[in-house]
Amino acid sequence: MNSIFIRIYGGMLLSMLIVTIVSYVFVTQENFHFNEPYPKAMLRGTLYVLGQGLARARGDERLAWYQRAETLFGDHHVKLKSMATVALSRQEMNRLKGGGILVRGSASSSALEGWMRSLTRENLILTIQLDHFTDSHAIGAMKLILHELEAQDPGNWEALIKTYQTHFGTRLNLRPADEAEWQADKWRNLQSGNVVTQLQNGRFGQSTLNVVALTPDGSEILDLGPMNLADMLPYQMFVVYGVVAVVIMGLASYYLVRPLLNRLLRLEETVVKIRRHDLSARVTVDSNDMLGRLAATFNDMAEHIQRLISSQREMTNAVSHELRTPVARIRFGLEFLEDEDIRDARVARIADIDNDIQELERLIDEILTYASLEEGTPSLNLQMIRVDDILSQVKKESDNLGRSMTVEHVSTREVGENQYAECEERYIHRVVQNLVGNAIKYCNDKVRISSACEAGMYRIDVEDDGPGIPPDKLEKVFVPFARLDDSRTRASGGYGLGLSI
Repeated sequence: MNSIFIRIYGGMLLSMLIVTIVSYVFVTQENFHFNEPYPKAMLRGTLYVLGQGLARARGDERLAWYQRAETLFGDHHVKLKSMATVALSRQEMNRLKGGGILVRGSASSSALEGWMRSLTRENLILTIQLDHFTDSHAIGAMKLILHELEAQDPGNWEALIKTYQTHFGTRLNLRPADEAEWQADKWRNLQSGNVVTQLQNGRFGQSTLNVVALTPDGSEILDLGPMNLADMLPYQMFVVYGVVAVVIMGLASYYLVRPLLNRLLRLEETVVKIRRHDLSARVTVDSNDMLGRLAATFNDMAEHIQRLISSQREMTNAVSHELRTPVARIRFGLEFLEDEDIRDARVARIADIDNDIQELERLIDEILTYASLEEGTPSLNLQMIRVDDILSQVKKESDNLGRSMTVEHVSTREVGENQYAECEERYIHRVVQNLVGNAIKYCNDKVRISSACEAGMYRIDVEDDGPGIPPDKLEKVFVPFARLDDSRTRASGGYGLGLSI
């Protein structure tokens, strides 16, 4: 699989995971802090009602009141503790001793804990601990309020409720009991002395709770609420979270794409350098991914272009030099032809000019052949060909040149060996012909062509009895227009393209 795809896709997944985690932490913390005042106020009001009840009770009534609180909130939530066992600061302890109520939330969770000094004994503190605020806590608080109202004269209820409302931090009021506004089952629950909850779910996760009950005399309804159980965050916070998410995704995308962009820029700079004729410019290949392979391919292309241009330049220089000799001979021949009066001499001059023209044609043919091969790998039409037929044809063509040397064809194949090979007949013929022609130029008396099969492949050898090629110049003979003696006018002729072709 493409490593670039894995890198980008994996990086985007990681950035999305980071955005999700950060958003979850932010939303959780903001939800807690945004809704925190409601549970704290409810806990503060509950402590106040408990404290007032304990202060009012006498003797066994205090125990009964405490047990009622345990029943409403659970014995593991409501406790009386010694002041010496509570881990509070000096300032918090002084606040409790002054009759204040202390409510504190946990830094790592939504748990709340409240403290209030017992009004009956100086060294005891009344505590309530809640893991999280629920409707059961609100129902328990309403029952405590109803119990306090039951112990008071109805004429004092309104003033008492106003005092309680300041501690609960939410609306607490009395209103007429209207049966018409209630469903039958809820009205029966109210008349039975039960506490009824009203939960309203708004848009975007908003949820409010109202706790209602009939007063002890059944004449009015006591309504506590609304209390926010899950409130909607301000839209400004969602804008902030959106900006944070966009910034994180943007940074992640930037750091993922930046290395790729830098590599593309380096590739572009190299293209510009080559366009400005700096053919030696190359791209640094620093990976094996798609861009790395693209850079390697580009370098190969640049190398090929540089080689072609260099070869073209060399060939142009060499061709211009090769053309001068026959063109000069033709020019001199024409000048001499104008001065020749003898017919036989004129015929000889014309024959020399014709030979020079044929030489030019051969040179042009060699140049075109070399140029077409230099452009790239030629299109090959591979066929099963009898190799001995090609070698015999080359021998026959060499014998027809009328040279004094001998060209012999020897087959070293074993009896029964395959005589056919898959090849392009035209190019194989040209290769062998060039090698034999080169050997004829430098041999003393004899040129030998042999063929043999080796490991499923045909091998063709062309040998001559001439002086041979010096070892230090073996590679030079394959360079276009190269000659070992740097002479372009020797009797052997040729243009230095045979072996390069």
